[in-house]
Amino acid sequence: MTKARKVLVSALCFTALIGEAAVGREQVVLKPSGQWNINYADESCQLARTFGVGDQKTLVQFERFGPENGFALMIVSPLLKFQENFRAVPNRMLHPTKRQYLDTVFQFLPGGEPYKQPGIPAMDAASRQPTLMAFLSLEGPRKDAAPTATGTASASEDRKLTNEERLALEKATNALLVEQPFNDPIRFELGSLAQPFATLAACTDDLVRSWGLQTDPEHAAVNPPKPIGSPSEWFDDKKLAERVWSKRENAIIYFRMIVSDKGAPESCVIQDSSQTTELRDLSCRALMGKARFTPGTNAAGQSVRSVYRGAVRYFTSRN
Repeated sequence: MTKARKVLVSALCFTALIGEAAVGREQVVLKPSGQWNINYADESCQLARTFGVGDQKTLVQFERFGPENGFALMIVSPLLKFQENFRAVPNRMLHPTKRQYLDTVFQFLPGGEPYKQPGIPAMDAASRQPTLMAFLSLEGPRKDAAPTATGTASASEDRKLTNEERLALEKATNALLVEQPFNDPIRFELGSLAQPFATLAACTDDLVRSWGLQTDPEHAAVNPPKPIGSPSEWFDDKKLAERVWSKRENAIIYFRMIVSDKGAPESCVIQDSSQTTELRDLSCRALMGKARFTPGTNAAGQSVRSVYRGAVRYFTSRN
């Protein structure tokens, strides 16, 4: 009997579900032990701060790859717990010990809705501490988001805020609650995020200008470009499939594309530098060959050059 080979490609969506608060467990409250620091990286902006001391010392980092409400959250902490997962495929970046995280609930306080996600496990190279990554936003998932085929709401469907609403939310948000099953909830006393997120926004504006795009209201894209067809079909490429299968590769690729005012891709850049050069090049070749868009528009409804950001997950399967 022969075994069928499959290379599965999915446009990555970050699931968001309403979770219940932990009951009967005392919160571990971590206060700041350092200042907010901003890092102007080549393809992203990173805002980080340490919390707690001694054997509770934890790093919290917000990272944005462009001007958007959402962000990648990374928590490096000895307080996080793994769950053994013997079916996980070892990966030097994502599954270094064949472990995965238990479902984790994230909630920004006082007004954010809770997210429930398994998170992406990793290990910090410098400290060798457990690391948890997730893609979130301060407001939480939309309450009225339509369920997807898997019955969950996508974080990409988070409700859009006006600029005034966004600034008010950043000013009001002062804590992050992280809950895992069989673990004490961790509450990070962030303080108001108004000034730190203003610094983060200034960094992403500089990032956009470095891509050759304008950020002034007349020319900036208020509505980003929209894919024509399913983004998963962009990666239906024979050489790419053979490469992923031959290496038994499991990877997440974060990318950005500059899209013309006609909806055609002008350039492709892989923003996550953890993957091999070959896989990065093949991914961008597939994107440039097949991706097409409805162009982004400015506040007046005119088509403008803009940026499209996305992610794709590669994984292999045998039947």
